[in-house]
Amino acid sequence: KDWSSLASFTEYYKGFLSWNIQSGSSAPDHVFYFDVRDSLQYGVQESFGLIDSCMSVKCKIASANFTAPDEFFFEEAELVVWWSWAWLTIGAVVIAALLLVCLIVRTRVCIRNHKARSKARARELQSANDAAASV
Repeated sequence: KDWSSLASFTEYYKGFLSWNIQSGSSAPDHVFYFDVRDSLQYGVQESFGLIDSCMSVKCKIASANFTAPDEFFFEEAELVVWWSWAWLTIGAVVIAALLLVCLIVRTRVCIRNHKARSKARARELQSANDAAASV
């Protein structure tokens, strides 16, 4: 449990932030950081982030007297919710339009097939009437 404790987490980020990554002979070629927020990967919760989720207002590592600016984050959260509904609505409209197009095409194909069958049936009846008349 020590590796997942807040003390280990804090120590890791202190080390990461104090690491000299300026150019030079001892500098690394690349530095990767996993994520700012916790994530869910293939059904497994990963808690490497500095915040719990995109809607979090407080960093996991904070001083005792830290106060998160609630107003700014809640405005962003409302924007995110609005965008979610907008994309859901757009998706629903696109799906409805596709279904409508499929229905129209299917109806026209059915009508064309019905007309073709009716013409074929009329030709068969005409042929049968012609054959009966010639006997």
